[in-house]
Amino acid sequence: MDVDEVEVPQPKKKKNKQHVLLLSSRGITHRMRHFMNDLEVLLPHVKKDSKLDCKSQLHLLPELADLNNCNNTLYFEARRHEDLYLWASKTPNGPSIKMHVQNVHTMDELKMTGNCLKGSRVSAELRQSF
Repeated sequence: MDVDEVEVPQPKKKKNKQHVLLLSSRGITHRMRHFMNDLEVLLPHVKKDSKLDCKSQLHLLPELADLNNCNNTLYFEARRHEDLYLWASKTPNGPSIKMHVQNVHTMDELKMTGNCLKGSRVSAELRQSF
């Protein structure tokens, strides 16, 4: 190596890790909690947070996601210990969707022997053309 030759470090490629914040409201049943745990096992880069006390304070979700360094939020809202709603949002200013979750079956009930998707990436994407 000559004196004139100087090694220039190559810029590292930035990895786009999509971290997901997973939390629920108070009042979820044991089946809903087991469903959340199954989702936590399936999704990579999940950060679980404690239960959100008040349903009227949904404006706190982007702040919680920012504090936990998360790009996406999955919030499970239980109403009357019967209905389960899932809020999925891209934080801080992305789109959000509210879904009604019905017929919840956990992986233990279905007697799944293994988890082939553990640690893998989700293949479904929502694009602008959708």
